[in-house]
Amino acid sequence: MKAEILPLIYVFGIIIGFAMLSSLFLPTSITSVITLAFAIWFYFVLPGYCLLLFLDMKPHERIIIGTAVSAAVVPVVLYTLDIFGIPLSRLTVLITILVICGGACMLKSRL
Repeated sequence: MKAEILPLIYVFGIIIGFAMLSSLFLPTSITSVITLAFAIWFYFVLPGYCLLLFLDMKPHERIIIGTAVSAAVVPVVLYTLDIFGIPLSRLTVLITILVICGGACMLKSRL
């Protein structure tokens, strides 16, 4: 399990590093830059990584492909929820991402 979490921490560190580097050149506060970096990691990296836990891949491959999978799956799920009449808000997006990640991790632990 530790080997599966470590690449996520590395990617989060890389995103934070780029965000800090951009804060040197842009007139933004550090807290808003860190918030944006966490949002990018939480929206683009985490769900795809969790969905690809079933496949036999190396961790760096899982992160690269998982980012594209996450960028495709999360908007489709949110669009479907919107069609069913559930209004989109920050809470809806948060719950959707947590359900995707939690469900994938629970299924992985069962297998």
